[in-house]
Amino acid sequence: NTVLTQEVKDSVWANTYNTGDILDMVDLEYIADSIVDENGSADFWVSTPEQLASATYYINELDVDSETVSEVYFYIHLMNDIDLSGYRWASIGNLKMNKHSGSEAAYRHQFRGVFYGNGYTIKNLYVVNNGEGGSFINVSNYSTIVGLTLYDPIYNGYGDDFVYALTSKHTNYTQVVDCKVLVAEDKLDWI
Repeated sequence: NTVLTQEVKDSVWANTYNTGDILDMVDLEYIADSIVDENGSADFWVSTPEQLASATYYINELDVDSETVSEVYFYIHLMNDIDLSGYRWASIGNLKMNKHSGSEAAYRHQFRGVFYGNGYTIKNLYVVNNGEGGSFINVSNYSTIVGLTLYDPIYNGYGDDFVYALTSKHTNYTQVVDCKVLVAEDKLDWI
């Protein structure tokens, strides 16, 4: 798995997108411990910003070919509230990487699986704009996001619909269940 053997800052994702502060937070040992099969599926138990950054990096960097994309799943289990104050974040899932093109590229770097929020909250998410939206999960396919609250997110969404803070228009067969996007009262005047 080249994701585990390359320099994080030399990755294709790092050289293609604005990755925010994520690259400085990646823990390759945590990623290696989370991989569950030879295709690259992973089960992430997340309790720190560093673990969430590592999961984001892995999903965005793992190069899944079109033959095995339907066999690779990611499971993210949020274990407590996480405050991302002070971090510039990047979306989970991206449309294209420079080394791919066309529809094949659109699904190579996607979130496919389940994000278990477990009733917890991610606070103060600030997603940097990658030119394709700024949602928490930007590209997903056959996925479920359940039990997650985003509190005071800053994102580059589509219009005034706060559902785009959570997931973007680049989703296929994705269910959002029991999730909320909340904004602090003192910020309601600029919405």
